[in-house]
Amino acid sequence: MPKNEIESFIEHIVDNNSTLLGIVVRSEYDKEGVNFFTSNSFPFQLGFIKQPKGYVSKPHTHVLLSEDNVVRDVQEVVFVVEGVFEVDFYSGGKTVLETVTLNKGDACLFVSGGHGYRMGTDCKVVTVKQGPYPGAETAKAYIKR
Repeated sequence: MPKNEIESFIEHIVDNNSTLLGIVVRSEYDKEGVNFFTSNSFPFQLGFIKQPKGYVSKPHTHVLLSEDNVVRDVQEVVFVVEGVFEVDFYSGGKTVLETVTLNKGDACLFVSGGHGYRMGTDCKVVTVKQGPYPGAETAKAYIKR
């Protein structure tokens, strides 16, 4: 698959100030290897692995980082297992900047700004965010519409 065709399956949601709000990875993304869509400075790393049968990664553990390495920006990843998942992106105010529809096999990293979602159909969605998670009362600021 040509590079520009592969990149068409990766969408960057940005606001009017060019602030990255989200990264959408469509289920059709098919580049071989280990490919990350985020910079090393992000508190959450989003990548895609495609390897042929028989490939073996080097066994490893993840090192406990120093106490100086504190996550302050909570980011979240959703992966649609089944259904239609509609995401509204907010850049700062109360208005929706962009709405993106995610289908089975699509994934999205919420990088910054606000987001809300609704189920277009019955859904199964896997969501992952950094922890320890202090709970919605501490980690969320709700957008009043």
